Amino acid sequence: MAYQPKASNKIINDRFIRTVCSRLAENKAVRRTLPDGGRLHIDRQLPFLCVYRYPMGYEDAGTERLVMGQPSYLW
Repeated sequence: MAYQPKASNKIINDRFIRTVCSRLAENKAVRRTLPDGGRLHIDRQLPFLCVYRYPMGYEDAGTERLVMGQPSYLW
C-alpha cells in the first residue's frame, strides 16, 4: 500500500518561517508538524538536515524510522 498523507490544517506561512528561524538563531529545538503529515525536527543548530520523501506507488518500510533517528530531519 502506498503512503497516504495525513490530513492537516497546518500551513507554512510567514509566521511559521519567522518562528523556525528565530528558534534556530537562539539555538533552540524546532519541532513542527507540516502540511500533509510531514514533520520538521531540528535538535539545535547543525550543519545538515536529513530529508526523506515518501516514494510514490510503493511502501518503503523502515527508511522513515532510520531518518527519524537523526538529530535534524524533514519528512
